[in-house]
Amino acid sequence: MLQIIGWILCLYLVVKGFELFSAKREEGSGPRTLALTGGVIAWLGAVVFFVMVNEQADSSNRMPSDLGSLSSPVD
Repeated sequence: MLQIIGWILCLYLVVKGFELFSAKREEGSGPRTLALTGGVIAWLGAVVFFVMVNEQADSSNRMPSDLGSLSSPVD
């Protein structure tokens, strides 16, 4: 369930990036540069968040036998 919510957040960030890239400003180059910067940040955030969500999902799918190799041996 949390993974689906994470994917929806990634989709929101991608759509927000498109919205910022398509922003039409007549006030000069300053707001346009800010819109482009915000779009890039939104897309990078979506990629980073997607990777983090998938890494968390992969780690929660490990079997207990896989995790046994990570612990120190008991004498």
